[in-house]
Amino acid sequence: MRAAFALVLAVSVAAASPAAASALGQSCQARKLAAAGRAVRDVLRCSVASLSPPECYQGAVRRLRKTFRRNENAYACETTGDAATLRERVDTYALTERTSLGPHTECYRARLLAIGDRFFRAARARAVYAVDSDDARLAARIARADEAYFAAFAAAEGLPGCTAWVTAAFQREFVDVWVDDFRRRLFPACGDDTRTATEECDGRESDACPGKCTTSCTCPVCGNGVKEPGEQCDGAADEFCPGACASDCTCPGPVCGDGVVSGTEQCDLGEAEYCAEGATVCAGVSGPLACRCCIPAGTSWLRPPIPITLPCCDTGFDCQVVGPNECFCPAPH
Repeated sequence: MRAAFALVLAVSVAAASPAAASALGQSCQARKLAAAGRAVRDVLRCSVASLSPPECYQGAVRRLRKTFRRNENAYACETTGDAATLRERVDTYALTERTSLGPHTECYRARLLAIGDRFFRAARARAVYAVDSDDARLAARIARADEAYFAAFAAAEGLPGCTAWVTAAFQREFVDVWVDDFRRRLFPACGDDTRTATEECDGRESDACPGKCTTSCTCPVCGNGVKEPGEQCDGAADEFCPGACASDCTCPGPVCGDGVVSGTEQCDLGEAEYCAEGATVCAGVSGPLACRCCIPAGTSWLRPPIPITLPCCDTGFDCQVVGPNECFCPAPH
């Protein structure tokens, strides 16, 4: 079976001769994806093994590292040095499954084995598809994987200790979500909210520069003349403070609408996550307080609401936004 999989990849790469280098990189990533899927299956199998589970687990981890290292040495892979990251994802997924299936009964063990096999089959199908992009082949492989999976899951239902809340359909969807997570980590695509080894950050996965990742999946660099996330200005890119951009890419005082929470601002436009629960709108307010946290009209418990134009938030109370330049302020109570 392993040889057949390798043959499919080799044939697919050969067929893509106009882009041979890129195809070889894709082939390397595909092999790593299949290896990660196999590691998930093996780790889940180790969870129900009656003999030497720790040794079983270490063997699965060694095979994963060896496959990644061997392919990175043989091909111009699109990512390198990501075996540790994928191993962590394998462990996280396996732990999630082990703790979500209920008591460790015969039914539990059979379900876990069925889930592990389905994960491996789906990962391998996605690996082949990453190289040959054959929709029909992918659909056929997934259909065969599902057929085997549902049969195995149904057989598990007849064993002692089954819990009713675990369903085959839900677990299949859960598997697919995680297979897709593995795929994104091995096939870099800026903008998919998954940081790979070739990216400094990616949307929500921005540990290196939280909330400041650029659209090119790099962290902002002050001094390059381009206003990037987290910067109020950068050299000549100083529309918020013409001629007054500081060397640290900030403007004097808070600037409401620049995407940076600074000074006396509670938030900045588009950054309402800094607000307390319920205050889901960040409103621009004239005066030194700049941006403040506000509650959308119709949801506030504050009473009585008093219609007033901005800057109503200067009272220090939360406000209700009712228009681009108008909000409600609560009366003191």
